[in-house]
Amino acid sequence: VAPATVGIGMDRLGPSFGGAASAYFSDLLGDHLLGVTFQAESTFDTVAGQVFWQSLKHRWNWGAAVSRFPYLSVGTTISEVDLDGTPALQVDQFTETTTIDSASFLLQYPFSTRRRLELGTDVSHYSFDTDVQRFLLVDDQVVGESSGSLASEPGFTLYRGTAALVGDSSFFGFTAPVRGARWVVEG
Repeated sequence: VAPATVGIGMDRLGPSFGGAASAYFSDLLGDHLLGVTFQAESTFDTVAGQVFWQSLKHRWNWGAAVSRFPYLSVGTTISEVDLDGTPALQVDQFTETTTIDSASFLLQYPFSTRRRLELGTDVSHYSFDTDVQRFLLVDDQVVGESSGSLASEPGFTLYRGTAALVGDSSFFGFTAPVRGARWVVEG
């Protein structure tokens, strides 16, 4: 279990908070593995995480994973506008959220302790959401404020399949391999 993290902050838009936790579990014989990662910020839209499970009990090892990762991009535009005959500045702050939801399945067949065959499949859905906060300023004073959602690009789904022959004869030191070799032939 990794140490949990928590953060609290304050800016001109108000308070914010965030946190993360992760854990990796195995049974006593190492036949089953479970990994969980979770991260959250101030809103539900920014919740991220991944769960994976792997069975190593039989000759054919297999596993599955699901994940959700949102990525935020922020941009600002400033333009001069006419507000009932008074010159004003319009400040638009755009927040685009790209969310990737995915599920994957892995199948492994070890030929020896150093070589194995890996087969995998993955489906990932990308979705987009754009919000805007608009401020109207006259003489450096905010005289109007609004917010809303904008039309976003439609999402799309990607499918992927992999097959790989993996070799690993490395010996690990304290932080990295000290000798041996690793290779992957993937298609």
